[in-house]
This record gives sequence, C-alpha cells and structure tokens, in this order.
Amino acid sequence: MSAVEQKPVELSYPEFLRQLKNHKATLLAEADELVSEADELTPIIALVEKLIARNAVPAVPSSRPVQKLSSVTAIHSRPKKMTHEPTSGPYSKMKFPAAARAYLASVGMPKTSNEVADGLKAGGFRTKAGNFAASVHAMLGRPSAQVLGIVRTAEKKWEVKS
Repeated sequence: MSAVEQKPVELSYPEFLRQLKNHKATLLAEADELVSEADELTPIIALVEKLIARNAVPAVPSSRPVQKLSSVTAIHSRPKKMTHEPTSGPYSKMKFPAAARAYLASVGMPKTSNEVADGLKAGGFRTKAGNFAASVHAMLGRPSAQVLGIVRTAEKKWEVKS
C-alpha cells in the first residue's frame, strides 16, 4: 500500500450510529444559529423598507458586505426589553427548537402554541418577543422544528413524533 492510499476504517454499527447522531446534532445547532441570525435581519429590513418608502434613505456607510450580523444589529437597532427575565429553569439556556422539543416531549401530549409558549416561559426560556405565542406558532412550523420531529396535529396542536 502506498503512502497516499489509506486503509478504510471499520466501525461497528453502534459507533457509526453515534457518529451520525453527533453529526446531526451539530448540523441542527448550526441551522438554529442561522435561523436566529436570519430573524435578526427582519427588523433591519423593515426599517430600510420604511426609509425607502419615505424616500429618506441615508448614504450607505460601507460598500463591503456585512461580516457579522450582531455588529450590524447593535448599531442599527435598539435592544428590546426582555418580556420575561428568567433566573433559571430547564429551558433557560436552550435555543428555541431544542427547548420546544424538550417541553413537548416532557408533557407527553399535544399542546397549543399558547400552551407551548407558557410552558417554555415557565421553564425559564428567554424571549424578547412581544407576542411570544405568535412567535412560537411561526417557529414551530419551520423546517428546523420539523427536523426535530415536532408536528402539528389535526386538532391544531403541536406534538413530538419519534
């Protein structure tokens, strides 16, 4: 065997499955971060659209592409007050899709968007949303939630399907 050729690594099925699950979790975490960054663009886009509609668009500060969204958000938007300041809880450090899945799995029965919102806030989930139940409803319909097995029932409630 030459120095360029490599012998294939043999894995057991359980080890292969563990690696697949770890890779899936990594991809879901990255997707969740991208969804959060995309959500931060919404108020910025709305502001620019209003300025364009009023014909009051200032000069663009830079022609280079945005490298990091958080710096743009910090400059161009006012921070919202937290509507719910949790101290701790099972969902206090989780991102939305994982927190929603954990909540729905823990209750073991379908819940409405309002019930999911209340349950997450009670469990310490941090939100800046003025109408968190509406945000929950929208976010549960996203692909990132569906990949985690969150589905809508015929009764218009949410549950986890494995």
